[in-house]
Amino acid sequence: METQNIRSRGPLTSFIRYCVTHPEERFWQSLLNWSKYRFIFLQCDEGDELLDPFMWEGRRHDGKES
Repeated sequence: METQNIRSRGPLTSFIRYCVTHPEERFWQSLLNWSKYRFIFLQCDEGDELLDPFMWEGRRHDGKES
């Protein structure tokens, strides 16, 4: 994996290590648990509604209903 453009490889390495040791978790579950944040929301464009990645099913990449 190309990581030369990443500011700090430490967090990426730590997250990858977490994912490897928790293969039962999906990406967003892993990110939430690894980061120790209580919530993660996505916003495609400034002013768009905040989206919960756990409710992403049935949505296009831009967050709109498919």
